[in-house]
Amino acid sequence: MRLLLAEYFLQVNLISQAEKTLKDIAVQTRREPIAAEVWFRLEKLYYEKGEYQQALGAYYKIPAKSNLPLRQEATYLAGNSYLYLKDYLKTVELLGQIGEGSDFYPFALYSSGLAYLNLGDAWSATQQKFQSLIASKPGEDPVRQELINKTRVTLGFFFIDQKRYPEAMAVFEAVPVSSRYWTPARFGIGKVYIGTGDCVKAIVVLGDLIEKTPAHPYALEARLQVGSCYSKLSAYRRAVDSYQDALKSYSGRSDDLKKLIQKIQTTNLENWLNKSRTGTSGSDARSASLEQDLMIERVFPKLMEVYADWFRLNEEVSLQVRQNKDTTISKMDRGTAQDAKPLPMQMQEIRRDLIELLRAAMTDQLSSRMEQIDELALRANTGIAKNLTLMQDHETAP
Repeated sequence: MRLLLAEYFLQVNLISQAEKTLKDIAVQTRREPIAAEVWFRLEKLYYEKGEYQQALGAYYKIPAKSNLPLRQEATYLAGNSYLYLKDYLKTVELLGQIGEGSDFYPFALYSSGLAYLNLGDAWSATQQKFQSLIASKPGEDPVRQELINKTRVTLGFFFIDQKRYPEAMAVFEAVPVSSRYWTPARFGIGKVYIGTGDCVKAIVVLGDLIEKTPAHPYALEARLQVGSCYSKLSAYRRAVDSYQDALKSYSGRSDDLKKLIQKIQTTNLENWLNKSRTGTSGSDARSASLEQDLMIERVFPKLMEVYADWFRLNEEVSLQVRQNKDTTISKMDRGTAQDAKPLPMQMQEIRRDLIELLRAAMTDQLSSRMEQIDELALRANTGIAKNLTLMQDHETAP
């Protein structure tokens, strides 16, 4: 039960509670499978917090004899921790321990490729890792298919950096329209045309991208690239117009995000989540509107997954309570005064905390996007000023 609660704390970002619960179990247990589970979950906790040294510390405390399924995922997280710590040799060493039969093998290939790139070994990165991953057979697995498309995009931008434009074009064009990576791939094609000096084709490709996915981060960046292309073509008036259109788009996008944040702050989030979970949100126009907005922003599905997890865990707690007269955690396992409270009461407190955490998470995520838009707007204003000067110099030239 404590492991279940710790897992739930992790899912809803109650990090301090999860860490305390897991450490208590680690001190108390003498059972190797339980110890392996605890240190693995602590590794995931630290990894997701970005505390990679602590994640590695937890990884190396997983009992060496443990051959549980978690071993492969734990090794993958440890390898990625070394990647973020820029210890690329250890990254390659650890990820090389993940066998081809593992579900984490293709992801290990991708991370190994990034490590080799940072080691300056482009051949191992592009040929041994990225190309091997692209050539693999994903079957009907959509996650594997999208990992391959992500790899294509990564490889394409690497080729652009190397000025290997034909190779970049080939991998970008291989990304299908149905993929979530189609937009960055199309942006990459626009960058290829810019790199080869064909600004006219770049404007066409990027303009099409803007039209089809106007709110996508790459489309917002594409607006600046279009202005830059017009400037390179000495079409300074069009460059200014393009940058001004970008500013108008950024302003509208920022306003939309502000309205959505306000809607999140003023909506009864618990009622909305309950209606959405039971499929009745459409009966409330305000709730339906919020759900649609969050789905567009790609915030909604993950939030509902977390909230649904609470209900599943609460059912398990309720069953445990019905089977036992003592509804608190056993005296032997109590780690804090909080644990002495009846489990149903603890679960309701978690639920209230969860609602506010979800509200804060949505607000923070949308606020971060507004900050990115502000940075783009600054660049657009700089582009306007630059091209107005160039236009004036051109018109006054003898």
